[in-house]
Amino acid sequence: MKAQSGCWTCKKRKIGCDRTIPNCNNCSRTSRQCLGYGLRLTWPGCRNRHGRGQDALTYEPPSSHTTLKRHHGRQFISFGEMDILASKGHAFGLDLWEKYLVERPQFTLSLHSPIVGQDAILLDYYESVISTMVSTTSARNGFSNEMLPMALSCRDASALALSNAMLAISAYHHLGPESAARYKLDAVSRLSESLSGHDSLTYSHVSDVQLAACLMLAMYSVFDKNDGSWHIHLHGSSGLVQMSAGCQHRTPSTFLLTWLLYYQVLGNFAHPSHISSYDVGAVCIQGSKLEDDYIIGHLGCSVEILEIIHEINGLRSRTSRSADHQSLQPGIESRIWLDGRLQALNQRLHPDENLCTTPAERCRTLITAELYRLATILYLQRVCPMEGDHARRVGYLDQAFYAYAKLESVSSPWPLFVVACESRKDEQRMIILEILDEMDRARSIGNISDMRKAIEMYWKQCDLRVDMDQTRQLEWWRFVDCGITVPWFV
Repeated sequence: MKAQSGCWTCKKRKIGCDRTIPNCNNCSRTSRQCLGYGLRLTWPGCRNRHGRGQDALTYEPPSSHTTLKRHHGRQFISFGEMDILASKGHAFGLDLWEKYLVERPQFTLSLHSPIVGQDAILLDYYESVISTMVSTTSARNGFSNEMLPMALSCRDASALALSNAMLAISAYHHLGPESAARYKLDAVSRLSESLSGHDSLTYSHVSDVQLAACLMLAMYSVFDKNDGSWHIHLHGSSGLVQMSAGCQHRTPSTFLLTWLLYYQVLGNFAHPSHISSYDVGAVCIQGSKLEDDYIIGHLGCSVEILEIIHEINGLRSRTSRSADHQSLQPGIESRIWLDGRLQALNQRLHPDENLCTTPAERCRTLITAELYRLATILYLQRVCPMEGDHARRVGYLDQAFYAYAKLESVSSPWPLFVVACESRKDEQRMIILEILDEMDRARSIGNISDMRKAIEMYWKQCDLRVDMDQTRQLEWWRFVDCGITVPWFV
């Protein structure tokens, strides 16, 4: 067997090579070291005295070190940008290393968790199914990354309340309402015990766990449409945030604040009469330590979108109480300002998502966030109408249905509800009904069926009024403030 080209020793000598493997006969006959036939590296710009590129230096382990030879080349240490910046004393690199070395998770999982049997199965179901169902992102999913450590870090009353609330949701979705009942009752009992205790101010993390338990019980009410205690838990969560607002060292986590913001804003959308004088939404927006245009998984959109929906809710409440034309002028100015923000808004993924998710997952997240933006524009147009809205509305609806056609599954109910209420064509309504059927099959959450009933009720009223005065638009948001105990599009 011959090599395809001559050995490097013969090439240096500029003589013919017989290409014998492993060593050529020329080198053997003249007692020279045969440098072999493989590729050799040269460093650009490095020239010897003859003007030719020099060979790269290589390390050959001593032949006597058999262990070193056996493992040579199997392990590597790679250098990255952060290493280079840190070696040069660059502030950015040093900041990264300081953050990497100093930061520690607030909660750690118990090494000897007492959760076994059915509880362990349900906890695994929560992590693998529930937490992925209620978030549009993977890398920064607080329902698994933050809630599980909180629930398992200790076994005090607040942590037990949180873990039982999580188990209740898993049991309801996996086994049915009968299996979930005892977990839900245990969660409420443990939460009441923790709130009535005197150690709430002793540990800085207890208020976070209590707030998480309240919000998790509110989420249970979303799954179980017959529960009826959503507003009770939301009110309790708001109270805890209000209490912590006056304490310098007890600011709730960003994840909990944005979760409460989501419930608060959509709760006010459904029930504007429940808007309190203490604006928890504003507190949550100010307290969330995030850039406004990052897409948050448990929101499905950016914080700025929820902030704008919050503003529209307030605008809707004010305009509904205004009777004279002069008092409507500030509403028109707000409409122009909010519309400009929505047109300029560019929602983006957090860098962690770009590193840890597939292109298909990133595409789904971006499309969902865009649907929130389009639905918010449609909501703003209806709350404060202006001339030319109809033509623009048709264009936004076309964009929304084009986006829905790209999604294999739909996870966010609120944009779908708004788009459905603006749909007038039969083919559009058929698409909406098909999406609702798929959501019901995939998610099995009780609020989907209620949302479908409200949408169909609104469609029927619109069709019955088709010959009436078109200037008297039927306000579709009135169909969500009809005594239902939970906003079923959260």
